[in-house]
Amino acid sequence: MSLQGRHYFDRPAVYQIRLQGRLPPDWSDAVAAMAIEVTTDTAAEAGEKPVTALRGEVADQAALRGLLNEIYALQMTILSVVRVEDVYGS
Repeated sequence: MSLQGRHYFDRPAVYQIRLQGRLPPDWSDAVAAMAIEVTTDTAAEAGEKPVTALRGEVADQAALRGLLNEIYALQMTILSVVRVEDVYGS
């Protein structure tokens, strides 16, 4: 069995989470270690909601679930969650 491409979910990893809309300003403390980028393109100028991308290290799957639960509590639409890389190269 090949271990290539195997992910360990009890270790830190970098994730990119894309959301529809903007995070509230007072919520930035919860994602302080993550880079936040808000995309305002022509679709947003046409009245559609912008897209917020969060990118950063998450300690493990439990921390990821907690973060996603907090986003859910804000009633924001989660567009995607992508595991970008393992922190320790596994």
